[in-house]
Amino acid sequence: MPQKIKTQHQRAVLRGIFIVLFGLSVVLIIYERVRVSEQLALEQGQTPVAARRTVQGAATQGTSYIDQYRSAVIDTMRMISPLMEAGIITWHEQQDLKNQYDRLLDTRSPEVYQDLHLRLTVLMRELIDQPPINQSAKNRHYSLLEDYPWLARLNQ
Repeated sequence: MPQKIKTQHQRAVLRGIFIVLFGLSVVLIIYERVRVSEQLALEQGQTPVAARRTVQGAATQGTSYIDQYRSAVIDTMRMISPLMEAGIITWHEQQDLKNQYDRLLDTRSPEVYQDLHLRLTVLMRELIDQPPINQSAKNRHYSLLEDYPWLARLNQ
């Protein structure tokens, strides 16, 4: 009789451990899916899920610098796109480009936008250093609009 009670107790303990491990694995799977979907949303230019930022509270990376960076990029593209269409840069526009270039460099670049940041600064440097807009600059601009569709929608 005591052997039967001991076996039942061991089964109950094992069942409890299984339930805890199963519950933990479900929570970890859900966490990973949310994290991946949030990362994809950031890469596609969407804002992350608000509920996730609320749950994490102060532990989250604030989105204010991401919004600041996106705003700087938007301002920059709104400045560059008409110049690309015109094909020429005046001295005043060149000075405005230099100022915007400095602002863009002063803005913290989020990890997901590192490639965009590099490509945009190279394009701006090319426009500042070589005022007549050449085919290389037009190709860089077109490539940015193609790779980051949310930038192309700014011109519509």
